[in-house]
Amino acid sequence: MVAAVSASKPGPPVALKFALNQRPMVGEPIDVEVALIPVSDLIRLFVRFQASTGLTLVKGGESPQYEQPKTGEAMHHTVTVMAKVDGIYYITAAVVADAEDS
Repeated sequence: MVAAVSASKPGPPVALKFALNQRPMVGEPIDVEVALIPVSDLIRLFVRFQASTGLTLVKGGESPQYEQPKTGEAMHHTVTVMAKVDGIYYITAAVVADAEDS
């Protein structure tokens, strides 16, 4: 698995890694294996995925809501997507994480 890129500056409370187990082909669904790894103590964790233009989100657009996820322990989720035409695409992951105030 490779690490995903984060848009946040100070570092997110959740690390995200992903893997493709086969070569993507236009018009054929492909599973993207995602690992969500809390890097700090959290009360709750939820992720919503969005596909870029030209890529269809087939299933797995939302993760389950994880209660009291253990720091450093990966939670696995599968997102299935399908490309409409050849190209370079991306999937955005919006992570909602609740933590106790310190």
